[in-house]
Amino acid sequence: WNDTFAHPDAYHELGTDQAFPKLRLRVGVTDHIDVGAFYTRNALANYGWVGLEAKYGLLQQREGMPITLALRGAYTKTLYVHDMDMHAVSADVAAARTFRNRFTPYLGLGSDLVLVRETSDAVALESEAQVVPHVLGGFQVRFWHLALGAEAHQAALMSFQVQLTTLL
Repeated sequence: WNDTFAHPDAYHELGTDQAFPKLRLRVGVTDHIDVGAFYTRNALANYGWVGLEAKYGLLQQREGMPITLALRGAYTKTLYVHDMDMHAVSADVAAARTFRNRFTPYLGLGSDLVLVRETSDAVALESEAQVVPHVLGGFQVRFWHLALGAEAHQAALMSFQVQLTTLL
């Protein structure tokens, strides 16, 4: 969509690798439920995203239970794009194991339902709904009240993220 409406000559100042700083707030409601929200936008881009998420801990790592298992659901809305209306609903399950109360690698599998509706007067395109499976993996290292993490996410495109979290 971006090349069609904003860059029809195929030049795009963001290039093929885009960076989108993300502000995320997540809070534990109970021992098993976290809820959160996020906002992300690259200052050079004419689009961004806002989203809500919830995570439910099915299993907690403890004596006799070697892993943590969690379900996550999320809703994401694309912002600032006047030529289309795009929403995504995601669900995944992830397994993790924490070592020495510091290092937690994890793997997950899920799917996104992406709903897109064109809203431009320039073209007449059909609305579309598409299911996109994804796999993710990453790690988190905790120290004091901070956690440093990295994640790879493979869906239609590969993405990577690095995050620094304050643990309260």
